[in-house]
Amino acid sequence: MANKRWLGRAGAVAEVNTITIALTWAAGDTITVTINAKDLLVTIGTLVTTAQVATTLKQAWEGETFTDTTATVRPSGGGPDFTEYSEITATVSGSVVTLTGDTAGVPWNVNSGMAVTEVTAGTGTATLANATAATGPNFASDADNWSPTGVPGAADDLWFDNSDVSVLYGLDGISGTLTSCNVARSYIGTIGLPATNASGYPEYRLTYFDIDCSAVTIGYGEGSGSGRIKIDSGSVQTALLIESTGSAAEVGIGGVVWKGTHASNSLRLQDGSVSISAFNGEPAALLTAEVTNGTLVAGPGFTAPLGTLTIQAGNVTMRDNVTTVTIADGTLTLLGTATVTTLNLDGGTFIHKSSGAITTAQVAGLLDASQDNSSRTITTSGLSSTSLRPRSASRRSSSRPAKRPSRRFILWQVWRRCSSSRTTRSSRRAWPVICRRPASTRSGWVGGRLGSPVFVSRSPTCAFSI
Repeated sequence: MANKRWLGRAGAVAEVNTITIALTWAAGDTITVTINAKDLLVTIGTLVTTAQVATTLKQAWEGETFTDTTATVRPSGGGPDFTEYSEITATVSGSVVTLTGDTAGVPWNVNSGMAVTEVTAGTGTATLANATAATGPNFASDADNWSPTGVPGAADDLWFDNSDVSVLYGLDGISGTLTSCNVARSYIGTIGLPATNASGYPEYRLTYFDIDCSAVTIGYGEGSGSGRIKIDSGSVQTALLIESTGSAAEVGIGGVVWKGTHASNSLRLQDGSVSISAFNGEPAALLTAEVTNGTLVAGPGFTAPLGTLTIQAGNVTMRDNVTTVTIADGTLTLLGTATVTTLNLDGGTFIHKSSGAITTAQVAGLLDASQDNSSRTITTSGLSSTSLRPRSASRRSSSRPAKRPSRRFILWQVWRRCSSSRTTRSSRRAWPVICRRPASTRSGWVGGRLGSPVFVSRSPTCAFSI
C-alpha cells in the first residue's frame, strides 16, 4: 500500500504510426482507413507499384492531387473532410506511409480508434503498426506523472490536490483494486474526457477514469474544485462520498459523472452536481443513496433498482425503481416507468411523472402528479407520522380552535378517470375533503381549508381518497 500523488510532469510525445504497402497490387484494389467509424476509402488506379500505392494513400489522406490520375478517394475531399484525420499528418517514404499526430501528448490510434483494411485482386497488403506511442503530462498510465514515481497499483491510495494538470489519457492504465481515490477542491484540472471532443466529433478515446476502487472521496478542503470528474468503478464495490463539486464543465452533465455495476455501491452527496450513467449503454447500480444537498441525476443507463434513497435537501431525478424513499426536504422527480415501494414524504416535494405505481405513500409534503397526464396508482396512502393532526371533535375544547398541521399538506394524485364527478370524504370529522372542478380550466383542483388534504387533477372528472 502506498500513497500516490498526481503531479502530471511527464514530457509530451507525439504518436507515430505507419502503414506499410507490400506485395502485388492491381488497378481497382482498395485501401480503407477507419478512424472513429469514419472511412477513408482509396481506390488504386493504374499505377500499382508498392511505392506508388503508398503515395496514392498519402495524397488521399492529405487531400492532395493524385499523381495516379485514375485513382479515386471517398469522401471526395479526402482526409481533410474528417476532423479526426486533419489532426494527423501523413508523409511517405518508399512504400511506407508515416502518420504523426499534430499535437504531442494526444493519442489517436487507441481503443480501436483506427483500422486499415485492403481488398485486392492479388496479394497486396497494407499493414498498420505503432512506431511511437503517445504519452505526456495528461496520461494516468505514465509512471513519471505520479509521486513517488510509478503507476499506481493494488491497495494504493490516489491523491489529487493543488494542481491544474488534467488526467485525460491512459485512463485504463491502472490495474488492481485501489484502496481509495481522493480528489480535493484544490485540484482544478479535469479527470476524463467529455463525450464530445472540443473539435466537434464524438469522442472515440476512453472518457472515464477506469479504476477499481473501494472508496472515492471528492471535493474536500478549500478551493473551487474540478468541473469534470468522470469515474468508472467497474464491478468493484465502491463507496462514494461527494462533499462538493466545481461548476460543471458541460451543460446538462454533473461536475461528477460516475458509473459502476456492483449491486452494493453507495453514494453520499453533500453538495454539488452528480450524474450517474449519464449516457445510454452505461449501466450503474446503487444500494443506497443519501443526498444532503446538491443535484443528483440518474441517467438512462441507470437500470438497476435503488434500495434506499434519502433526501435531506437538494434535487434528485430518478428513472428506475426505488424500494424506499424518504424525503425531509428538497425535490425528487420520478420519470419513465419507475416505481416506489415505500414513500415517506415527510417534507419537500415528490414530482410523480412516472407511469409506475407507488405501493405505500405516507405524505406530509407535496406529492405532485399534475405534470403528466398518465394514469398512475398509489395503492395505500396516508399522513406521515411527522404531520400534526387536529384533535378529534370529541376531545377539542370549545374555546380553542383545532390545531393545524405544521405545513400545508398537498397531495396531487390522478387516481382514475371517471364518468362523473363525486366527492369522497376520508376521516370526515378531522379531514374534510371537498372535490371541485372549475369548468373554465383544464386543470381542476380539489381543495379544502388550510391543513386539509388537497388534491389536483388533470382528469375532467375524478374520484380521490386517502
